Amino acid sequence: MKKFLFAVVGIALLTSCAVEEKEAPDLGNATDLFEQVYSTDQISAQLHTISNDRDTTLVGENGTVFRIFENTFVDENGDAIEGAVEVEIKEAFDKMDLVMGNLITTTDGEILESGGMVYINASADGKEISMSSNKSIGVAVPTEEVDRKMKIYAAEPCNSEDTPCGNMNWTDPKSTLNKKVKTEQRQQYTVWYTPNPIYSEEEMDKFFDYLWSTDLWKSKNKLVKHRGTEIMIKYHTSEPITIITTRYDDGRIVQEVLAPKGRNTFVTDPNTNYIFSMNNLGWTNIDKLRKDERDQEVEFATNVKNDSAFNTVYVSLIFKDKNVYLNGYQMKNGSYSFARNDDEKMVLPVGQEATLMATAYKLGNPYFAMENITISEKFSVDLDLKETTTDGLKATLKESI
Repeated sequence: MKKFLFAVVGIALLTSCAVEEKEAPDLGNATDLFEQVYSTDQISAQLHTISNDRDTTLVGENGTVFRIFENTFVDENGDAIEGAVEVEIKEAFDKMDLVMGNLITTTDGEILESGGMVYINASADGKEISMSSNKSIGVAVPTEEVDRKMKIYAAEPCNSEDTPCGNMNWTDPKSTLNKKVKTEQRQQYTVWYTPNPIYSEEEMDKFFDYLWSTDLWKSKNKLVKHRGTEIMIKYHTSEPITIITTRYDDGRIVQEVLAPKGRNTFVTDPNTNYIFSMNNLGWTNIDKLRKDERDQEVEFATNVKNDSAFNTVYVSLIFKDKNVYLNGYQMKNGSYSFARNDDEKMVLPVGQEATLMATAYKLGNPYFAMENITISEKFSVDLDLKETTTDGLKATLKESI
């Protein structure tokens, strides 16, 4: 009997060892999905080397203008960086950028409509650096027409349990600076003349105060006299110029002058640019709370047929004619929703055309399903995830959104 019991125990131990050594299949997880498929790394970076000791204007590939003032960047001790600074810029203006960068357009669950997102970061000697607390970067984002309802939102930091990077949240809305920008049209007068070297600077200043108050500056090859001072005016020019005056929240007043030729300066049109300041590095979003008279509670069920084969399935929705990109979650009943939780009804614009997407990751490759839909009061969609590649996924999205 003892030998029999020993044999039974031995078999049980061997069986247990075999189960422990069996390698579990790689079904992918949220980290894989948001690092390998949907990540801001998918948005092309524009790199610039600047000097921290002087004002610099950078222009992005999509037309965003960044005005960086001298000594904006500091080290960990708060001291101004000496020498070169590497500046990284990203621009996200279209739906493809929103999807591939996983740039969700929500603020604490409320739906936003984006007018564009920009990113700026900096490093020196291979180390990330920060902005001085008393500095700001002036930004102008081009647009066909300024929507006065738009505000400037900052990205809430992620990489934490409370805010994972798969759920971008925009917070702390501030008004644009468009109302603080004044545009003036003036004339720039230039006179070429031959002075008498005996005159002092003070005498010349008084002479030109008099000259500009008359039409004598328009003279050509004429001797002009005033209170003992005289000059020979050779010729003159008159050119239109644009003067942009910006008053910043921190009290600075910056005037920029645009001449028709011979100068290259930072000038923005407050009617065709969103103008604002960035006080921190990272992502900034131009947004407005989305309001639509078609909004109503809808019963909308998204079912992913083979979702049990994956640890994580990411479901998202992007509107056809607006920069609105929403993420969903899996409900207790197994379907996917775009509400905040199971106790809340979805509120979406009935009649809105949109693209519904599901993505998962397994064994090094993404799986993807997509369907174009029109939102109605009650409907359901079944999706079937198929294996693809990141390039294939991008190609499909490019054709469809």
